[in-house]
Parts: sequence; C-alpha cells; structure tokens
Amino acid sequence: MGAFAPGTVGGRRAHPPKSWKVIALSMNIKERRKSIRSALAATVTTDEVGKKHRLPKNYPVVLDASFEALSRTSEVEQCLVKLGLQDELTRAIPNVEKFVRELRKLSAHDAEAERRALMRPGMGKVFKQILDRQSREAREAEEPREDRRDRSRRRG
Repeated sequence: MGAFAPGTVGGRRAHPPKSWKVIALSMNIKERRKSIRSALAATVTTDEVGKKHRLPKNYPVVLDASFEALSRTSEVEQCLVKLGLQDELTRAIPNVEKFVRELRKLSAHDAEAERRALMRPGMGKVFKQILDRQSREAREAEEPREDRRDRSRRRG
C-alpha cells in the first residue's frame, strides 16, 4: 500500500499549485510599454544609477552584438575592465564572496538549494566564476606548483 495522506512519508503535497490558477499579472499594454521605456530611460541617468553603483567616467556604455558572442568568463571580465567597470566588479565581489561562503555552509544534500540560490537575480554565475578563478589563482600563488612526477616520487 502506498501513502496518500499529506502528512505521511511519500504522500501527496498538502496544497499543491493549481493548474487553473492564473499567476500572471494582467496589465494594460500601453502601461506596460510605458513602464519598460521609463525603466530603460532611468538606466541612462547617472544620478539614479550612481546611488548604488560605481560608474565609469564614460557612462552610459553602449555595447554591440559581439558582446553576446563572448563565451568565456575571462573574456567577459576583460571586456568589463576595459569599459572601466573594474570598481563596480571589486564592489560586487565581496557580496559574492559572502554569498559563496554561505553556500558552502549548506550540507552536501542541499545541491538543489545551492542551484536555486545561484539563480537568484543579481547573483549571476559570472561573478561566481570570477570569484572561483580568483580564489584558485590565489591558492596557486601561495603554493608552488609541483610536477606530477615529483609528487609520485615523494609518496613512494
């Protein structure tokens, strides 16, 4: 016999999402378009954006479609540094470091929670990959790299 009650192990969910419930927010088309235009216009003003971010002197920055073709994190980081966003990267990295430290406190079976946390808005995988690469470079700088043959000789 299988368990069917919500309070039992392997039972059904207590209050599952309903398929007929409309979750999407209905909004007037003209109102939605106007809000998108005003949000895009607000990103150009240095007063609004400068409150929470460190902006380069040549702000706003316009990128062409070739930026989307970058596939490696190091290429994206180099491009952002060339655009003058180094200060913004250094400002954001401590938040990402703190975030990653909290992730590492999760137990091993919380891989799904880690995946969900990494998909949070504002915590892009790019920053995590930059952080991982920087920490790996720091570890390599601290200890000299050994040849594999030397390690095998030392073990024996």
